Amino acid sequence: MRVDRAIAGEVLDRLQPLGVEAALAAAAARVEQRSEKKSQIELALQQARYEAVRAQRQYDAADPDNRLVTGELERRWNERLTAVRDLELEIDRLDRDTAPPLTESDRERLMALGHDLVPAFADS
Repeated sequence: MRVDRAIAGEVLDRLQPLGVEAALAAAAARVEQRSEKKSQIELALQQARYEAVRAQRQYDAADPDNRLVTGELERRWNERLTAVRDLELEIDRLDRDTAPPLTESDRERLMALGHDLVPAFADS
């Protein structure tokens, strides 16, 4: 039983810092992915705004007496405005869900906690 605990303690002693480092690296990668996704959505929003303005210009240029054409142009304009709103909401959601980045002191504390787990395991 003591040998098993000693081996388990040694394994944890060697692997624990690596596990914490891997978790920190994964968290950093997630932040980067979220940033890339936000950039893509911002580009899509820019395109959607352009298309909405273009649809408005087409609607404004149409002959108001031609109800069939103006009805179709108004429908397209509304679709573009809906797309703009949806993208803006997506960006807002990403901004709300973003966790603050870890500072260097946070990283050091997490690494210290990882090292503290091994003695706690060995005592039990």
